[in-house]
Amino acid sequence: MKRTLCVILAAALILFAFAACGEKTPTEEPGTTAAADAEVTTAEAASETKDPEAVNVTVLKGPTGMGMAYLMSQNDAGASANKYNFTIETAPDVVSSQLISGEADIAAIPSNAAAALWNKTGGKIKIVASNTYNVLRVLTNDDGVSDFDDLRGRTVYCSGEGTTVQYFIEKIFAEKGLKVGEDVTIEYAAEHSETVTLAKQGKADTVILPEPFATQLLMGEESYRQAFDLNAAIEELGLPIVMGVYAVRTEFAEKYPEKVRAFVEQDAKQSHEMLLNDTDTVAQLIEQYEIMKAAVAKASVPNCAIVYKYGDEMTERLDALFKMLYEVNPQSVGGNVPDETVYFK
Repeated sequence: MKRTLCVILAAALILFAFAACGEKTPTEEPGTTAAADAEVTTAEAASETKDPEAVNVTVLKGPTGMGMAYLMSQNDAGASANKYNFTIETAPDVVSSQLISGEADIAAIPSNAAAALWNKTGGKIKIVASNTYNVLRVLTNDDGVSDFDDLRGRTVYCSGEGTTVQYFIEKIFAEKGLKVGEDVTIEYAAEHSETVTLAKQGKADTVILPEPFATQLLMGEESYRQAFDLNAAIEELGLPIVMGVYAVRTEFAEKYPEKVRAFVEQDAKQSHEMLLNDTDTVAQLIEQYEIMKAAVAKASVPNCAIVYKYGDEMTERLDALFKMLYEVNPQSVGGNVPDETVYFK
């Protein structure tokens, strides 16, 4: 009798498991503000679980993916402090949606998106570390473009509408006497790779691309060159640029703070250090994990402005950035400048 009862219970559990696997979490259409306004009940339901066996981390096919490549190899070898499930995406808005839906516990997102999500979800995410400063380069095949003023009356192609990229471009162009929409036209593509394609097809003479996509274009099209040094302008103007951060779901951080600290202070830190200190080795891992070709990764690292910071070193610069973005467009950070509770401590 006991044996029969056990069999019945086991069968019921299996059926329940299959039924649970068949349920799908609703997803938002891509869009930074749409992701911020997503229904948070999904995230709340997804978080009602036991201690997860692995931390779910989502990064982008770019510097953040490059920064995680060594950790991916350590994770596969069972040598990381935490166990991880990694997802690599191409669109920032998709990553933000995953963070809100609960699909991701930690995610690499644009810095302004982190501020907007924090505001619009009532603090349901927190910033744990920065990963990149300025990664943008202005490239052209037009001999008439060698300074900001040469862009007057022209169309520049890029991607990253609604992210730090857009607001940074508007800010620095304004500082250089160019009003976007009047003095210069910006055409936004959906993804960085689309901007590269437009340039290769001869449909874009001047583009603004982040690394490593800028290096990818330069390596494939000899007619393109760097128009002028954007980093020199940033330094001259003293702009506190931080393009990307790692953010964590607040509920996950409150339940498993030791896992978040292990990511921030050990795993992610070591992974970024390895990328900068042993680029040749990590470039091979970057290709192994299908983030990009090793040659492109190796060539782009010096221009990626990979700066991994957490704690006070991170918060001071981000505080200044959020104030700057708010002045450009309050909605770029969700309508309010975040206070200190936006940071994981």
